[in-house]
Amino acid sequence: MSDVRRLVVQVGDIARVAEVLSVAMQRHTDWAVANLDVSKLGLGRSSLAAALTKPIRVADMATRVSRSARVRRPDVIHAHWALYASSIVARRIPLVVHAHGSDVRGWKAGWNTGLEARVVRRTFGKAAAVIVSTPDLLADVPPGARYVPNPIDCDFWTPGSPAERENRNPTVMLHARLTRVKGAADLLYIARSLKSERPGLRIVALGGTDLDQSAVDTGVDVLPLGTGVDVREALRCADVVIGQQLLRTVGLSELEALACGKPVVMPLDVSLYGDDLPIADAGDADGVVASCLELLDDPSRRRDLGLAGRDYVAAVHGLERFASLIAAVYEDII
Repeated sequence: MSDVRRLVVQVGDIARVAEVLSVAMQRHTDWAVANLDVSKLGLGRSSLAAALTKPIRVADMATRVSRSARVRRPDVIHAHWALYASSIVARRIPLVVHAHGSDVRGWKAGWNTGLEARVVRRTFGKAAAVIVSTPDLLADVPPGARYVPNPIDCDFWTPGSPAERENRNPTVMLHARLTRVKGAADLLYIARSLKSERPGLRIVALGGTDLDQSAVDTGVDVLPLGTGVDVREALRCADVVIGQQLLRTVGLSELEALACGKPVVMPLDVSLYGDDLPIADAGDADGVVASCLELLDDPSRRRDLGLAGRDYVAAVHGLERFASLIAAVYEDII
């Protein structure tokens, strides 16, 4: 790497991707990274408060990005979340729009006549490059967009010691938020079915949604939202991990589980990935239950699938590869 580092200003962060991108770029490329957070005004209080304060958050971000561009004179501005990126005035600085999911998913088919769809179209119109974090999103963005696999720090997300899993009941982790888009109804059905088949089975999930009590009533141990270390320790204690149910695409949660050497079960759109993705593909919720029970009864297959998953994530989602793909996007547009 040379002594002269070009600069990218990142705006916002989604699921810590920007944070990991900063580490990856500074560790593996000639790029320096400066980060701008978006305003949190109104967030976390209620959906109404978030909606009412959204114009303030957008205006605040636009002002701070413009100020940062004048002072820092970056080579690229990289905005996470298409709806926010629409307000950025980049002038002659190339703008990368990074779509992560609900900001663009379905905009062509479902809400292409509304205000947010117009905002998304305007965002795409001024972007020098559009990248997406999962391959299914390519259907929702303009031609020419690139899929850059989400980054996973395989030095952090690592398998635990076998001793951590000794002398305890078998454990299944629902590693998907209990929300509609992640398939909460199916996840709760799966939990009920597993408890019916194996009453002694421990099922855990991360809390933080309005379905926490429903999960508890189903027999799920709902863990409080914590740090990445807390999530990693929960994954290390699991024998099988169940991923999201509706989107049929692999998100960060599933990748974290794979990096921890855990077998993951979920419905998967194989056409998006090919046959080399080491995930136990199940067509529906009943298939997830059956596959999960089979894995619980087959320690050798659990181990082999977990090892293959770890290798896959290191090769496809590791930080060095991620940094090289992002750097290639930047270099193509400046």
